[in-house]
This record gives sequence, C-alpha cells and structure tokens, in this order.
Amino acid sequence: MICFEVFRNGEKLCRAGKRELLVLGSNISFVSGRDGREDELNIHVGGLYDDEVRGQVHPRWIERQMLDVGDEIIIRIIESETADEPVGEQVDSKEFAETQERKYYERLKAKFENDNS
Repeated sequence: MICFEVFRNGEKLCRAGKRELLVLGSNISFVSGRDGREDELNIHVGGLYDDEVRGQVHPRWIERQMLDVGDEIIIRIIESETADEPVGEQVDSKEFAETQERKYYERLKAKFENDNS
C-alpha cells in the first residue's frame, strides 16, 4: 500500500497509510495572526475511506501539530505492508455525507443556473 513517512527535523512523526484508503493527504498551513491573534503554522496528515456500516471515515495520523519557522518537513512516499495506527478518526454518517453532497449540489446548481454567460 502507499504510505507517507513524515519527518520533522529528522525525527519520524508517523507512517500514515491504510489499505482501504481512498484519500491520503498531508497539509502544511500558515494562518496570519491578523486581528491580534498569533500566527499559526501547522501540519496535518489524514485520509478518507468508506465504511459500509459507519459511513465516511477520516483517520488522522497528525492533527494540527504546531510547527516553527525553520522546521524541515520531509514526506517520503513509500510502498509498505505496515503503517502506524491513526491517532484518531472522525466518522460522518451516510446521512450526513448525503446532506453535505446535496448542499454542494444545490450551491453549484444555483451558481450555474444563474450564470448568464
């Protein structure tokens, strides 16, 4: 299976992967501290798969871990038979997922039906 090995300053943070995954992603974000808040710099590693009973499952291996300026992040893409267990997961029921899809569809439908170009 495809896995991400994630390192911060030479230290391994995780090996993320799961056979049933449809999506595996990593994101590094910077959020400006406008309005008097502090700047925020973080990393997230997670995924998505469908579970017939539970619905859409979003496993997380790194959930918004704060980073510092100067940190070196390395993500190595590997084939592996093993991966670390996720540190957590969020489950969206089938009903919730369908409601979200319907909202998205309605928003796009309204946008393009009202587009006179």
